[in-house]
Amino acid sequence: MQLRLVVLLAAAAGGAGCHFAPRLDADVEGLAAFLAQSSAGSPAALPRLPGGEERPEYRLGARDALSVVVWERPDLGSQPGDDGADHATVIAADGTVTLPLIGSVPVAGSTVAEAAAAIGERYAETIGLDPKEKAASALGDAGLAALAADAPRPAYRIGPLDAISIEVWGREDLGSQLPLPTRPDLPITLVEPDGAIHLPFVGHVDVAGLTVAEARDLLDERYSDEVTDPRVLVQVVEARSRPVQVAGEVGRRGTVLLDDAVLTLGETLDAAGGTTDRAAKTGFLARGEARFAFDVEAVAKGESEADVLLQAGDSVFVPTLAASTPLVSVALAAARSQSVVLSGEFNNPGVFHLNEDARTLGEVFTAAGGLTEKADTRNGVLTRNGERFPLDYRAAQEGLSDAHDLALEAGDRIFFGSSEDRLVHVIGEVRLQGAVPIPPKGLTLLEAILATGGTNPITADTEELYLVRSYPDAEAVICVFSLEELVTLQDSAAMPGDTIYVSQSWLAAWDRFWRQLLPFVTDSSFAYRNVDQATDD
Repeated sequence: MQLRLVVLLAAAAGGAGCHFAPRLDADVEGLAAFLAQSSAGSPAALPRLPGGEERPEYRLGARDALSVVVWERPDLGSQPGDDGADHATVIAADGTVTLPLIGSVPVAGSTVAEAAAAIGERYAETIGLDPKEKAASALGDAGLAALAADAPRPAYRIGPLDAISIEVWGREDLGSQLPLPTRPDLPITLVEPDGAIHLPFVGHVDVAGLTVAEARDLLDERYSDEVTDPRVLVQVVEARSRPVQVAGEVGRRGTVLLDDAVLTLGETLDAAGGTTDRAAKTGFLARGEARFAFDVEAVAKGESEADVLLQAGDSVFVPTLAASTPLVSVALAAARSQSVVLSGEFNNPGVFHLNEDARTLGEVFTAAGGLTEKADTRNGVLTRNGERFPLDYRAAQEGLSDAHDLALEAGDRIFFGSSEDRLVHVIGEVRLQGAVPIPPKGLTLLEAILATGGTNPITADTEELYLVRSYPDAEAVICVFSLEELVTLQDSAAMPGDTIYVSQSWLAAWDRFWRQLLPFVTDSSFAYRNVDQATDD
């Protein structure tokens, strides 16, 4: 009976994690070996992306979307509906784009300018597209109206589809009555396609071709039959009657509406976001059947002799600079081939696609909305090809490092934890178990143990300490080491989420074993004597 009892208690003690059981399974023996195996690489070894002219251009890849425009040939280039977007062609898995008339063109691995050259050459070979044939004369020799630097700006003239606001002082029942969707407090009047407006009491009024001042004088005269000394205020709220199409190497392709502030070719290019770094030296202006070439750089600099006044219906095209320059423009509509994963305390965590303007750590952080207020900015982790690199983004913000220029690559994973989770848990045979916060200056493993009052000199087994370290992108690793190794060989910085377990000594385990056993044995002996006494009786 006693033998059976001892066996059961020993099994229970082993199942409870007592020292009689085998020691905990450790992935690494020794702290030095663990640090050598799990140490992160130095971020200084990672490449930086220079700025300015030295910055390498974005290289195209599968799933990137290109916008290909062939001037005055809407049937060529990217077509509406490609990839569910307007005028965007997706690079296929084999690295090619398929375009009308010329078929597949390999572009993966090329820059946007190189892709434009390849596509342009194919179109030039196929349809003989040549800008010299399309441009009849240089813009400076065409005799088009220009705006001298010291000349007054011509007044805007009202046209069909313009939205104007007309107020008659003291008479809200007169003037404009239609609320503007974006400003309900501002009533407007729409100019009809025939150039007329309709107002209460005065009815049909032709205003197309009039300046604001001329329209005001006309309405003063018309309202004078209904109101004594009318005071009419007229303003153009939205100028819609003079559209100009801008395509090619500009910041925002599409329609630019001429108004008081946008009258000339240069102002139109500015309104379209300016020209890109890939813009060719010669641009083109189409007006009716006539074609004109202009100096892109001179117009962008505002040289008056190179600039002209534009008209409604004009079309402006800035080609892509390429080895052979037909009237073809290629732009990156959507970058999708290179992605990184942002996790943890980001305002917008998830998958982020690298693009022409966001390829460094700082650029991606800005484009992704940055880190939250709770982010531990000093202890980020970049994982690349299975290797981890520490990221101290606070130092970069303070100008103490160039980590913000770090060039990201497809497949990178970036993690920033919460500053509220900067804790190291110390459990087992220490004087006071609990969580130890990591101060801004950092915390070593030995300091974490000392912060709990140190190991218990009576019960702790200082030859058998365990460190459990978790990673955001990998399984936790357990290391077993001794306190002597930690003190004499190599102390290491603790990481948020570390758990240090100080195991019990053999003597302490034996003592606890008997402390658990004796009450049961005593009770069993007392019961046995009572049974014997009852039997004797």
